[in-house]
Amino acid sequence: MPDSAATRSAGRLRPRNWAASFKRAFLVVMFVVAFPGASAVIYGTPWAASATKPQCNNRTDDDGDGKIDYPTDPGCTGKGDKSEADPVEPPPPPAPPPPPPQVELEPVDGGPNYYAQFTNPLPSDKFPIGVWLDCISDQSRANVLKNAGVNVLVAMCGPSLTELGYANTAGLKVILQDEWWPVSSGANANPATVSWMGPDETDMQGGTPATLAQHKADSPLGGRFYYENFGKGVAFWASDATAAAFVAVPEVLSIDVYWFADTNVCGTSEGGGKPGVITSNACHVAANYGWHVNRVRTLANKQKPMWGFVELGCPFSGAGNPCITLAQIRAAVWHSLIAGARGIEYFNHSFKSGAAGGQCGATPSLIRDCAPLRTYITSLNAEIQSLRAALEGPKLTSGFTASGGVRAVAKWDGSKLYVFAGAVPGAANETFSIPCVGNATATVVGESRSVPVVAGAFTDSFANANSVHIYRIDGGSTCGLT
Repeated sequence: MPDSAATRSAGRLRPRNWAASFKRAFLVVMFVVAFPGASAVIYGTPWAASATKPQCNNRTDDDGDGKIDYPTDPGCTGKGDKSEADPVEPPPPPAPPPPPPQVELEPVDGGPNYYAQFTNPLPSDKFPIGVWLDCISDQSRANVLKNAGVNVLVAMCGPSLTELGYANTAGLKVILQDEWWPVSSGANANPATVSWMGPDETDMQGGTPATLAQHKADSPLGGRFYYENFGKGVAFWASDATAAAFVAVPEVLSIDVYWFADTNVCGTSEGGGKPGVITSNACHVAANYGWHVNRVRTLANKQKPMWGFVELGCPFSGAGNPCITLAQIRAAVWHSLIAGARGIEYFNHSFKSGAAGGQCGATPSLIRDCAPLRTYITSLNAEIQSLRAALEGPKLTSGFTASGGVRAVAKWDGSKLYVFAGAVPGAANETFSIPCVGNATATVVGESRSVPVVAGAFTDSFANANSVHIYRIDGGSTCGLT
């Protein structure tokens, strides 16, 4: 029956049930929206950024590096990663220390700053080049020596404070003998006075190490260095112990053995009887100047500067005594420097008349009075000064070899390697090797040529026993030296 109670009841229930269902659905939707962590999760529309996804899959540049999500962002290892933050890279390991030098070095005798310990020291920017016993009677004489490259007057004539003033005006330094003691206060007040010296060749004049030490104690040094020039006593005749005792007294020293001009020097009681001396040509060999430099350096334990002493003319007047030639002068000077001399001193007098081989006869001042020699010496002195940094730099005591026809030394000037080489009799094609250099070029200084260096080795020719070559190593490795 359409109007029955059951029918009316069913009709009333259907609307009520629909409304309840709608209400329940609406509440579920509102609950999920309000509480996104609920089990019914809504991810939003496709391809739209969502804060509800893991950072590596939410289409958002969460770490601001311009890269979004896995696999683009380096901070993501998968889509489920919750952070795009890039991994923190560990700092790189420290750079390994530079390799140690591939050669060993030995400083110059006494060290490069040796003179700085004394009052009024020798200038640090000049290699000492001196003349022996010159007289400066006017300003022009001092200027001639200065212009020729001389910077020290050893045993200067005197005593005359006026002449000392000429030397100072020319920029020359002086080493004074005891004849200047009466005017020592005035002499020490002059900036030119850098040193006082002992009696010349005291080892050949009856002196002893004790008397030389007493002379030093009596000298008006005022903190200046004490200089002494020895002779054949220290070079040949004295025992090693006595020679070493002499050498211990001065702070700077030299020996005047004139291997080219002395006819007696090759006698068995002199150089001819000493091991290492070259007896060819009656000992008139440039390399022998290096021999006595090395002897004295050894006696002094390499603790103080030794200066080379070279004659410029004819220091002996006898008819049989030869005069040194210009080529021999250069060879003697460079062999002294190769052996380790820290200064050069010239015997500037000549006692034989006549002119030969660039000499100009008898004179008390060859540099002043002999124009050909003056020109040659000026050039030689300039060459020495141009290489001062290398000469005052350390030498290689390992990693360097030279063949037997030369006396050679390898030096480091602070930026480049140099090789100084002087021939001995019989020299021809000689080979030098610094293996760690590798491939480079040996520029022959002053000769407008170069020699290739292959695997650290190079070969060059030496015309005769007076040949000297100076090589600057350009390119290649510096062997760990900086």
